[in-house]
Amino acid sequence: MPISVDGLQQVTVHFPVGGQGTQVPSGAFDLPKAFVLDDAPAWEAFYAVAADEPIDVAVLVKQARGLSVVPGEVPPSLTLPRGWRHTRVALRKPSGSTNP
Repeated sequence: MPISVDGLQQVTVHFPVGGQGTQVPSGAFDLPKAFVLDDAPAWEAFYAVAADEPIDVAVLVKQARGLSVVPGEVPPSLTLPRGWRHTRVALRKPSGSTNP
C-alpha cells in the first residue's frame, strides 16, 4: 500500500484510491494516480507498505501522521504493527526550490 508524507506532514494514501478498502492486487499493478512532488517544503517521503494480512488504512495513516520529524531531516521509517513491513524513499528538497 503506497503512501507519502510531505514537509508539511500531510499524508497522502496513493492506493487504494481515497484510502478506502484494504485489498491490494498481488504482483505488479498500475497506480491510478502518479506520485507528484508538490510545493511542500523540505522533503517528501514515500512508503510502500506490505503485510501478509489486510492493512488497516486508518492505522497506517495514524502512524504516518505521528512521525517524529527533526527539523532539517527527512522523516524516519514508520513504526508499524507486527507483520507489516515497508520500504521508504525520502527526497530532500533544496531550499527555495519550486516544481515546474
